[in-house]
Amino acid sequence: MLFLKGIKLNAIADRPAYFASLRARRGQPIVILAELGPDEAFALWKQHVLGDRPR
Repeated sequence: MLFLKGIKLNAIADRPAYFASLRARRGQPIVILAELGPDEAFALWKQHVLGDRPR
């Protein structure tokens, strides 16, 4: 999982274009949590951060 520090999404006027540029630079498929619904984003974040650890 990759975190982008210092990026303020509220300040980005064209988020779809910004996210497309991120995908183009990575060169591999990525999922951007900000594009997902809150429940789906949190579930995906939890899966990658906590893994199989008990909650």
